[in-house]
Amino acid sequence: LMTRGIKVAGGDRLGKTIVFAKNQAHADFIAQRFDANYPHLRGEFARVVTFKTEYAQSLIDAFSQKDKAPHIAISVDMLDTGIDVPEVVNLVFFKLVRSKTKFWQMVGRGTRLCPDLFAPGEHKRYFYLFDYCRNLEYFGQNPATTEGAIVESLGKRLFTDRLSLIGELDKRIDASERSMASERSVDVYADPATDAQVRHATVDLLRHEVEAMNLDNFVVRPHRRAVEKYKRPEAWMTLVPENLAEMADEVAGLPSELPADEEAAKRFDVLLLGLQLCVLRHGPGFERLRDRVKEVAGLLDVTIPMLERVRRRLRGLVLLIDKQQRKIRSSTRISKISSVRSSAFSCLASTSAPISRNSVPRHRLFFVRTSTTSRFTSSA
Repeated sequence: LMTRGIKVAGGDRLGKTIVFAKNQAHADFIAQRFDANYPHLRGEFARVVTFKTEYAQSLIDAFSQKDKAPHIAISVDMLDTGIDVPEVVNLVFFKLVRSKTKFWQMVGRGTRLCPDLFAPGEHKRYFYLFDYCRNLEYFGQNPATTEGAIVESLGKRLFTDRLSLIGELDKRIDASERSMASERSVDVYADPATDAQVRHATVDLLRHEVEAMNLDNFVVRPHRRAVEKYKRPEAWMTLVPENLAEMADEVAGLPSELPADEEAAKRFDVLLLGLQLCVLRHGPGFERLRDRVKEVAGLLDVTIPMLERVRRRLRGLVLLIDKQQRKIRSSTRISKISSVRSSAFSCLASTSAPISRNSVPRHRLFFVRTSTTSRFTSSA
């Protein structure tokens, strides 16, 4: 489920999931094993929700909220019918079901439409059903199979892009500069003044992420040697291409116990990292990424202190622009600023407009067994 299940938040978090357990003892056992295998998610991510659970309705209300824990509800009969959570994308049948009516009601927990679940414009079109007890065969269903999708998460992409940034910066920085930058205390979110300081801040981000990887986590355990190696600060002083490739293959994407960043912030980091790599590699795509950054900036509410910081940081740089390319206009063009602001709000309004039922593709149901994933198509 945690490997092959449908993910949200840029692929960094399992989507809302209902596990149908046999009885209270079975549900408690599932929760205990989850907490043991994922200690950094213990206590909140997966919760037992049964008629014996105290404040069960409060847990159901929290489960019904898109970004709020729990994200896995382990239920005994309580969530089989009657609950309407459009964000549910994984169903786990961990018990025998012999009532056809009840079986299809349980399947119905995953059929609710959910616009913009994965990103703006990326709607829920299907869900996964993990069938461990051959309920499909019992009810005469024989859908096509699929192995499920393992998508690269935003967290893994950020890790590998930052490794690429370090590799490109190392081509421009000599060892003495790297050593001097590492000896100084630099805030990772302060303004770096040199390429060496950018490298040092990037290394600090990645090293702290590796340091927060729990070696007792069964996902991390097979990569223990590499994780232990790169938890040491001296391993980051000189990184040859083989080191970067090793971390990309062995360490990137492993669960870390650092507090999770918001998806929007991570997507912005990916965008800016792409822009940095374009500059360093003199590669194509710079204009496209630059325009996307401008679009994001155009949606922000600009404050006077923000403008003052921009003025101070850019006033010395404008002198470096060729005189023939300077196109600075009078600061009195308020009307154009107003039109930009109006366009930004129009853009926001268009992205947040309600989506009609007809505009969202109908579902396909994906059934996943222990070793394979079965695909079943029906109308939503």
